[in-house]
Amino acid sequence: KKQQVASFIERIAPATVLDLGANTGDYSYVAARCGADVVAVDQSHDTIEVLYRRLRKEPAKITPAVVDLRNPSPGIGYRNQERPPFFERIQPVVGILFVANI
Repeated sequence: KKQQVASFIERIAPATVLDLGANTGDYSYVAARCGADVVAVDQSHDTIEVLYRRLRKEPAKITPAVVDLRNPSPGIGYRNQERPPFFERIQPVVGILFVANI
């Protein structure tokens, strides 16, 4: 599966990839190795912490973020303009979402 993802990313060569449900970042690293800047999102603080620690040991162009996609952060501040909602702040070219086989 990782090779298929790498082939896809290499073919379209996006500048930015949004990895939704990134877990500990395996596919985020695949995208980063292909030259993309990656925003790795997961709702689990623990898995993003593992990714953060991994990034300290194996640096890559990956920004980890804890976000509950069922309730992403809204705009806040005066007239909700000081910080836009999460999906307005993130402008990826490609989004990656993997669904585990159950």
